[in-house]
Amino acid sequence: MLQKKRLFNNKGFTLMEVLASITLLSIIVLTFLQLFAFTNKVAVENNNKLVAVHLAKAMLERVKIEPGLYIDLPLDSCPQKNEKGQCLYTTSYPINGKNYEVLITANQKPDEKAIGLIHIVVETRLQGDDSKVSSKVEGYVSDEEIQE
Repeated sequence: MLQKKRLFNNKGFTLMEVLASITLLSIIVLTFLQLFAFTNKVAVENNNKLVAVHLAKAMLERVKIEPGLYIDLPLDSCPQKNEKGQCLYTTSYPINGKNYEVLITANQKPDEKAIGLIHIVVETRLQGDDSKVSSKVEGYVSDEEIQE
């Protein structure tokens, strides 16, 4: 009668097999941890960008509704100007524990002045951030609304 070959070895794992499996599992776990950390960083940065975009749009709508609160006429006598000589109004808003700087620029070219429009640029920036999160929107307001 032929002896049956043993299919299973009851001796257990060797030290080398255990070390190899721990090393392999460590590499897999560390890879996934790095992936999760990167995904979290991207999600936070995208959230900051989204806040900047919505804040810029909201500020432009505020300027359109009540331009006299943000813009003084005549534009030539505004108190603060940027490097291009345009009127500049600044403020900041704390949102989600971070400060966003809002820059409102008002400019009126001769052809815009002839039809009574003022060009408005609203730019928002996340203060103290190295990723340079910012957003910029543009629009026009009537200079008649400011004089009322």
